[in-house]
Amino acid sequence: LGNIEIVKLLLENKNIDINAFASSRIPRYSLSEQTALYEAISIHNIEIVKLLISHEKIDFNMISKTTYNNKIIEAQSIFDIPFFFRDRDIMKLFLNTGKFNVNTKVKKPLAFPEKDIWDEDENEMYKSRARRNLNGYSQPNKKTISEKTLLFIAIELNDADLVSYLLKNKNINVNLKSMTKSYIFYINREKEEIEEKNLMIVTPLYFAVEKGSYEIVKLLLNHKKIDVNMKSIK
Repeated sequence: LGNIEIVKLLLENKNIDINAFASSRIPRYSLSEQTALYEAISIHNIEIVKLLISHEKIDFNMISKTTYNNKIIEAQSIFDIPFFFRDRDIMKLFLNTGKFNVNTKVKKPLAFPEKDIWDEDENEMYKSRARRNLNGYSQPNKKTISEKTLLFIAIELNDADLVSYLLKNKNINVNLKSMTKSYIFYINREKEEIEEKNLMIVTPLYFAVEKGSYEIVKLLLNHKKIDVNMKSIK
């Protein structure tokens, strides 16, 4: 994927499946596949990315997946690509398409588990497995789900420039909360069972203050719609 003229020719065909997956590698028994959009972003081909995202049928929600026995075990949206947030040119392209809601929440994993990660019956299996460890202790087993706004992720990256850029969007909800929920269980070397359940539902301002990001806190406080009294949960 690199010849823009060929890409243009292909996109002129009304029958083309622009979201089709192509296999990139087959490690052991699993299959990893990516769409043309994923490949274009990965090689930073701005012109081809422009062509693809302008297509009426483009899907941003799943551009990479890993399957095992024909079952999807991992999936990625554009926000899950490690270099997406580092590539400011491409990120701005996406946000300027008008197809994006700047208040979109990025879900991880893309498909939430069927059961709540705090479900006692589900977690009993993890506990039993740890208790059977012959060493008498176990490594921490952690499960996490999250829903984070783009603004929250920018703060998480401590990227003041990106925060500033997002805040200039007239549709930004500067007070929209993000959520992270986790479950941890392990047995330490003293044979003590350690179980932790953590929940965080916080505003961008709360998170920035907690991280000690002075410049970002200042940017948020200067936004005309900031609510400094909105409560968070942690």
